[in-house]
Amino acid sequence: MIKAFDHVVMTCRHLDASVDFYTRVLGMQLELFGEPPKPQRKALRFGDQKFNLHQAGDKSVTDIYAQQPTPGSLDLCLLAAVPLDEVIAKLKAENVAIEVGPVKRTGARWPIRSVYLRDPDNNLIEIAEQWQDAPAAATVTTVTTAATAATVTTAATAATAATAATAATAATAATAERK
Repeated sequence: MIKAFDHVVMTCRHLDASVDFYTRVLGMQLELFGEPPKPQRKALRFGDQKFNLHQAGDKSVTDIYAQQPTPGSLDLCLLAAVPLDEVIAKLKAENVAIEVGPVKRTGARWPIRSVYLRDPDNNLIEIAEQWQDAPAAATVTTVTTAATAATVTTAATAATAATAATAATAATAATAERK
């Protein structure tokens, strides 16, 4: 049912400090959006995703909020658009402390090489790249629902049946040629 993230809402103590960090240090693009009479909102765009930013305590920008929006409560993993060594060099040039890494971790799609740092609100930000020694299709155990398992089983059965039918046809043809 779910394909991907569209955006994540980030609650900030100091919105301007977050905008500066994510645009200057991590290269995200500031985006302004919203419709009057509501105040114009800020977002940080990267790739096909974005972080919508909320100022902590400000309940005037939208009609619904998280139950307990708390600055510093996020723990995110971002995939780097450049080699991780370039990210590390940029972080060092900007005097951003790397708390852990580079280390090997398990990502959603493959093993990853990561560094961990904090943003101005102390959110834990992991920046990663695909582990270079990893095979293209790393083994990841996925828990599936009964419906998904039935679909996979049906597809596997259909493929097996098709292969068996092809083999039977070939055997029949070979027998006919011998006669």
